[in-house]
Amino acid sequence: MADPRDPSTPPSVVRPGRKTGIRSIPPVVLASLIALAIGIGYQLWQLTQPAFPLDLNSAAEKHLTQLPGIDEATAQKIVAGRPYKRKDELVRKQILDQAQYERIREQIIAKQK
Repeated sequence: MADPRDPSTPPSVVRPGRKTGIRSIPPVVLASLIALAIGIGYQLWQLTQPAFPLDLNSAAEKHLTQLPGIDEATAQKIVAGRPYKRKDELVRKQILDQAQYERIREQIIAKQK
């Protein structure tokens, strides 16, 4: 076996008693890498989430379904009823009842182009 104290020993030779693999990474560094990975994952997840308030005239159906009480069928009705000048048109066009509208009215807007 090669002498670990010999400088001519190639680095590819595993020296006895030396940690290898993930065990060779200091715990502080490993914890930092894990925290970094979690942070990046969270930021990527946030990019896929809708920004509130949602614009009734441009929001995708999948984002509309994230509003409380809005299922896929209701989201399709909202998209089909475009354009909206005001958000309360959801009630006037009989897409939502008043109770449904009250639950989401703070989370929606109707931007004009």
